[in-house]
Amino acid sequence: MPRNLDPGTYSDAFVIVQRGDKIQARARYRDPDGETRLVARTGKTEAEAKNRLKRALRDRQGAGGEHITNRTRIDALADQWLAQAHPEWSVGTRRTYTYVTKRIKKALGGLKIEEATPAAIGRALAAIHAEHPSSAKSVRACLNGMFNLAIAHGATQRNPVRDAPVTLTIQRKRARSLTRAQADAFSDWLRTDPRASQVLDLPDLVDWMLATGCRLGEALAARHGVNTDGEPLIDLDAGTWEINATLIRTLGAGLLLQEQPKTATSWRIIPLPSHAVAMLERRRAELRPTPAQIVFGAPTARSWRDPSNTDADLRETLARYRDQTGTDLTWVTSHTFRKTAATWLEEAGFTTTQIADHLGHANPSLTLDRYIGRRAVQAAAAAALER
Repeated sequence: MPRNLDPGTYSDAFVIVQRGDKIQARARYRDPDGETRLVARTGKTEAEAKNRLKRALRDRQGAGGEHITNRTRIDALADQWLAQAHPEWSVGTRRTYTYVTKRIKKALGGLKIEEATPAAIGRALAAIHAEHPSSAKSVRACLNGMFNLAIAHGATQRNPVRDAPVTLTIQRKRARSLTRAQADAFSDWLRTDPRASQVLDLPDLVDWMLATGCRLGEALAARHGVNTDGEPLIDLDAGTWEINATLIRTLGAGLLLQEQPKTATSWRIIPLPSHAVAMLERRRAELRPTPAQIVFGAPTARSWRDPSNTDADLRETLARYRDQTGTDLTWVTSHTFRKTAATWLEEAGFTTTQIADHLGHANPSLTLDRYIGRRAVQAAAAAALER
């Protein structure tokens, strides 16, 4: 019996012939309690018996998440990392990381932790970056978390992701926002277009996003009512809105009101322009109330409105706007309204930190780099340089 097995590891399989034509493959496996036990699987052929044994050993190695060793496969490590309690993750983040780990399993899943060298990690990251540049950094972030878990379990002493010889660069598009003239013209047209106003109920939603700079999911989660402290979420007298939730779609569960925004810093109370308050008062008077007191519900059912369907409605409306007016705004997305609000705040003299707080960003640098569409040089700059 092998005596040098580490917990969670197994010996090389060997094969014996049983009665009749059955073949059994066996291996010694050392469990987390330190005891070494025999694991056996039977098949009609030697290959079938060995394959069944390998699956049984792999399942035994990955079960419970309590013993990760240097022989644990990357796909099992990914599953155990996802299964760990991550209270800071939102539903959307968990959904994204679940999708990302599928890419990791496809690229590296068959390797053991001891085989995951910086060179192997680098090749996988480079291949993913070449095919899916936008997801490469998320892949690296997940791999970092996975190997930090492996280090915590003593399966390896260093994180190979940090030493991977690859540089991930993403050519980010310049932040683009609407001018005031473009926004006004599009908003006015929305109210004259029968489909946009009467069928899709887009005019008020677009104005709301321009007036607040909120995310689409936050806008669709806006509702009257009170928070857990009994205070109004939308205070029409004070002219404020507490953003404490977002609407998302999840696999298997459909639309879900996530009782927290995208990140911890996304929870905020923001002031509302007077025209936004007036619009809310009008909608409360005109629209049939819903049990959840939704502000921007689905146009037909007056229930939660699907963010994906809303994005599709916006794309279709922008194409019609181009065809009818000759003005091409098909580059606009729902997030463009958020960037437009950020740009307008910057033009009004607000600091990047103040704008980040209004948008719910943790890092003002993100606001500056990706949200503020700087277009024109201040006229005062020439005077300053002349002096």
